[in-house]
Amino acid sequence: MEQRPIGNDSSTEALRPLSDYLLVLIRRRRLVLLNTFVVAVITAIVSLILPSWYTSTASILPSESGRSNMGLMSMIESTFPLLGIPGVSAPSEAMLAILTSRRIAEEVIVANDLMSTYRSRSLDDAIKTLGKRSSIDVTENGVLRVQVEARDAERAAAIAGSYITYLERYNQEVRTTSGRRMREFVELRIEETAVTLSDAEERLVGFQREHATVEIGEQARAAITVLAGAEAEVIASQIQLGILRSYANETHPSVVELEARIREQQRVLAALRAGDDSDSPGTSPSLGELPGLGLELVRLMRGVEVQSGVFYLLSQELESAKIQEARDTPTVQVLDTPRPADRRTRPQRKLMVIIGGLVGLLAGIAMALMSEFFATTDEAHPARRSINAALSAFREDVARLRGR
Repeated sequence: MEQRPIGNDSSTEALRPLSDYLLVLIRRRRLVLLNTFVVAVITAIVSLILPSWYTSTASILPSESGRSNMGLMSMIESTFPLLGIPGVSAPSEAMLAILTSRRIAEEVIVANDLMSTYRSRSLDDAIKTLGKRSSIDVTENGVLRVQVEARDAERAAAIAGSYITYLERYNQEVRTTSGRRMREFVELRIEETAVTLSDAEERLVGFQREHATVEIGEQARAAITVLAGAEAEVIASQIQLGILRSYANETHPSVVELEARIREQQRVLAALRAGDDSDSPGTSPSLGELPGLGLELVRLMRGVEVQSGVFYLLSQELESAKIQEARDTPTVQVLDTPRPADRRTRPQRKLMVIIGGLVGLLAGIAMALMSEFFATTDEAHPARRSINAALSAFREDVARLRGR
């Protein structure tokens, strides 16, 4: 069978059948195979020269503690997290913002001495490099995933671990909750109340030693207990109001309700001090009817009772504040601890060699067809003239650039 050349001057000739191209590739198979082999070998050598990179991954499950109760909206958002309801922020989104912040990046860089590792001239350059080699995102299930890539497997795991460490530290030290503010406020007031109670007890003991013969009746003692309890309630309510005002404004419903309660308690206390029994049936007559030394003793005893009641109420508030602080403080639950990778992430040498071989094969086929084309066509062929014109223009452009 006569072989037809791949190039032909006839413009009316239809496209060549596939068999013609197969015959060309068979005739020039050495060129195709050699080109494929050379490109694959070069790719393999390059893959061996390229440095190995390792990836360490950590998975974090944000705690639901500290999340405000937002009623129906919170319930809907927790049931359908993909809806993305405005104004309802998931804990994972908050932790994502913290992990991707500049503050955490700076702490991770300093802790792992990444400026020298990345050979960065400034902290900003190191932050940019860290951002390129770190991937922090939230999965569809709300799990926070931290991936860090480094040339050393141990270093990659250390950097990923630093993200978790400084996230936990940020939660404990910076994200101050209402429970923590309450605890700190109550602890301070307990210290002040303990000092005041101690002074009141010392004054009472000193008075009793100096005036051992002074006695008061059972009714006066009952009046002391009632008045001391009322005063202690007022003081405790005022302390609670101070706690609320540390993180809530004056129009907050809890503040308004507590202010109304304090006004009512103060009204009852004023009535008790004036001897008005209509608001407290069954109490004793007015303490002002007692003699001078007896009245002084009653006042000292009442001071001790008041401070003891305040100290007791503050102790209860402190326990509640500690429970609330533990409930409010967001914690980090690590699902997957970052560990050194056993295998490198890149370069993927096998895949590179396969891709290189395919590229070499395609390039070899193109070279074989072009060689056949130039071997079977003369200078008068329209396509040949177009190619030669393009090559000439290219050479002229290169020469012009060299001349500059």
